[in-house]
Order: sequence, then C-alpha cells, then structure tokens
Amino acid sequence: MTIEQIFEEIYTKDSEWDVIMCNILGRNGMLQYKDDLISILAYYWIASPTKVVEVYKKSRNQFKGYFITSVKNQVNSTTSKLYNECIFKDNYSEALHHLDTNYDMPNQTPEFTFVTNKTTAMTDEELIDSKIETEQRHQIIEHCIKHTKGFKWFDVQMFREFWYIEDGKKSHQAIADEYGINKCSVYNAEVKVRKAIIEQIKKQFGD
Repeated sequence: MTIEQIFEEIYTKDSEWDVIMCNILGRNGMLQYKDDLISILAYYWIASPTKVVEVYKKSRNQFKGYFITSVKNQVNSTTSKLYNECIFKDNYSEALHHLDTNYDMPNQTPEFTFVTNKTTAMTDEELIDSKIETEQRHQIIEHCIKHTKGFKWFDVQMFREFWYIEDGKKSHQAIADEYGINKCSVYNAEVKVRKAIIEQIKKQFGD
C-alpha cells in the first residue's frame, strides 16, 4: 500500500473515508470544502508518507482514528490550514459586511448584527444554517481580536455586548444602563475595536 493508493480510497465517492469527511464537514456546514480538505491532507501526508502508510498497514481501525483526528483538527481549529487558506478567506467579506456599517453617532444602531434575525419563522434547517454562519463570523472576529495587540478588556467586552447578541439589537444606551456607565464610553470602546478588526481583516485577507 502506498500513500497514493490511500488517497485513491479517500477520493472514492461513498467510501468509508468519504462518508467520514462528509459527516464531519456536514455537521459544521462545510461540505463545500471537501476537496480543499483532501488537498490539505495530501499536502501534509505526502510530505511524510511513511508514518501514514505504517498506521494504515498496522490496523484499519487505528488508521480510521488517525484519519478522523486529522479531519477534525482541520475542521475544528481556527488556526488550521483549512481555516486560514479557505474558510476565513471565503467568509471575511461577510464579516466586513456586518461590521463596516455607516453610522457615526452614539445614538445610532448598526444596520447589521452577527445574528440573522428574520421576521418570518425559520425552518429547523434554516435555523441551523443561520447559527453555523453566525459561528463562522464569530470565529473570524475572535481570530482578529486575538491577533490584534493593544485591546483593553473593557473595549473588547463592549464590542461583544454590542455585536454578539441573540435577540434583536442591543443599543449603546442599553449596554450603558446595564453596566452603569456613560453611553459615550460604550460607543467609543465599541467603535475602537470594530475599526481595528476591520483593518485587521483587510490586512489579512485583502480588500
């Protein structure tokens, strides 16, 4: 068995490995990235094929565990090659669409939030898709927060209070009342983080 033969199995539609990938990607709303995932596995495994072939020859169950772990690491980690080269690049523009809104006064509320709030009732499938999209946007933003220096805890917290909401919009005034602080303090902190994140997204993923 060679590494090429192993990938022939993985590429085969409806094979055990294909089903595993589809199940893991499907649960995360990422089926469109299956070919990218296989290419990334090939990138790593072909660089050191001996280990992969040895695991495969030793036990099919052991290789299955190795394969599942490799797939999950790419799908679940926001620092993986799949995320940084495929998912983030595909979704950064949507994140910008939610963040880069045209409002300047403290008493205004952003046109968009991270949650899709439809006026009509959503089906279970639509609700799941909406939550997956929301989670992916959150991951992009949190990735940028993590890799941008100089944020104070208060500023980030005000940003999250303003944007990470589940039911409708939350105004600067509502946050200020909740924390017992001035509305302008909330606004200035939120805008500071928002603008820095927008610049970070554009810097990492292009305009």
